[in-house]
Amino acid sequence: METKKTNNNIGKQVALTLICVLLGFAISLQLRSVRINRSTATDNLRAQELQTQLNAEKEKNESLAADLEDAKNQLAEFRKNSENSGAISSIVSEQLINAEKLAGLTALTGPGVTVSLSDAKTPPTANPPENSIIHDSDIRTVLNELLASGAEALSINGERIISTSAIRCVGPTVIINNTRLSSPFVITAIGDAKTLEAGLIIKGGVVDALTPWGIDIDIATFDKVNIPAYTGVSTFKYAEVSDADKTVSEKNGGGN
Repeated sequence: METKKTNNNIGKQVALTLICVLLGFAISLQLRSVRINRSTATDNLRAQELQTQLNAEKEKNESLAADLEDAKNQLAEFRKNSENSGAISSIVSEQLINAEKLAGLTALTGPGVTVSLSDAKTPPTANPPENSIIHDSDIRTVLNELLASGAEALSINGERIISTSAIRCVGPTVIINNTRLSSPFVITAIGDAKTLEAGLIIKGGVVDALTPWGIDIDIATFDKVNIPAYTGVSTFKYAEVSDADKTVSEKNGGGN
């Protein structure tokens, strides 16, 4: 009789243990499901926020591009009108063309040089490897030397260089006008070809500074090179025409 009672107690304990195990397993599955659902919901919300931001940036870029196109159309109309209104307007038209050249809004052609810069194929073993690749500072050095030698227009791998062009390293690449470029970098300059070349190869100049690192520099002169127009969007949020220039403009009839 006592044995039977003992067996019943053991059976109850085993059953209770199994129930507890099954209950714990079920709770664990439920908690895991809740965590997964929360994580999925968070990821979906983040994806929606990023998509919203992306759409907003696309709309902003489209609006800026439309504004630029309107400005170009107005400029073309102004030029057309100015060309038909006498000697004074002819002067204004010529100034407008020069301003467009300086702003990089027109494609240009003329004599000049191309400067090809390539990362070292076999970096000198004694030098740190980062010194054997083209950096933004190397490109700016070449541009400055060309400008000092009389370059009138510049481009890099088809990107027109203007006053607001940013040149900066991002990893192994260089970003110019928000376009990611990589070696080789071909810099094109319009100007007196021989003078531009001489400014680069002068003793102690940019060529002497870069060649010890194994960087390949190739300079070629041409009777005619082509430089494209700037195709980006330039906006001025803080810069305004000074009061002095406004007064001059009004005296010359610009305020009418």
